[in-house]
Amino acid sequence: MVVILGILFAAFLYWAYLPDYKMNPKEFWKTLIGMPIGLFFGFYRVWSFK
Repeated sequence: MVVILGILFAAFLYWAYLPDYKMNPKEFWKTLIGMPIGLFFGFYRVWSFK
């Protein structure tokens, strides 16, 4: 079950980020690394206000 979910997640990432990668490969890696970091800090900021 975990393997199937992992494959589906990888396929989704491939489908979602392929146009971005084709547009500008150098910026793609910054996006791929920066997006989860931004989401984490965004959620952390929301939690800190409670």
